[in-house]
Amino acid sequence: MNYFHLILTFKFKSFIICNFFHVCNNNQTYQFNSIRPNNNNKQYFSTTDKIKMFFTGIPKTMKAVVFDGTVAKVQDKIKVPFVDDGFLLIQVLAVAANPMDWKHVEFGMGPKGAILGCDVAGVVVTIGSGIPADEYKVGDNVCAFVHGGSFRKPGNGAFAQFCAVDANITFKLPETMMLHKHTALKPGQDFIEIDEGPVDSIETAATMPVALITAGAILVHELGVN
Repeated sequence: MNYFHLILTFKFKSFIICNFFHVCNNNQTYQFNSIRPNNNNKQYFSTTDKIKMFFTGIPKTMKAVVFDGTVAKVQDKIKVPFVDDGFLLIQVLAVAANPMDWKHVEFGMGPKGAILGCDVAGVVVTIGSGIPADEYKVGDNVCAFVHGGSFRKPGNGAFAQFCAVDANITFKLPETMMLHKHTALKPGQDFIEIDEGPVDSIETAATMPVALITAGAILVHELGVN
């Protein structure tokens, strides 16, 4: 079996945190195996600790959830996105699911092979040219959104191990914001819910970008709020 280490934060009344895409060898199906936080004693991974569980360098290929024309599949040997001017390459630590993600699949709203997913949080690993040196540095925790499942940039989406994000619509997270420390699920347990509340972890930060920037654009461009 292959395991795609990715944390999904579903945006419902309560946050449902899922980890480890469980991929069949033939890549025909996948399921979500979830993770459970320690609710008795709130603990966190530092980003540095978490990164040690991922890659120590930037590979040429990665695993990602792609639209195969009819369904979404986890595939490997997908090229790591190119970092354009003004963009950051981040190593994905958490993503959030939006209605547009399943609609891209359900209604075929995207090219075959496009990487899916929009809301994302992670750590900066590469900084593109044209970004002021005092804005971002390698190792910064950030959240952002991309247009997953798009025709313009089908090779870039949130549901992947690496993602290229526009620095202009990226939010730097506080250094104190870390990943929840999770433990294994009990046998027969499918998921765990994290109650709604303050955005105090990288997982919950992944739920913000699409909604936040959409609301901001309406306030500024439609209602004229400065």
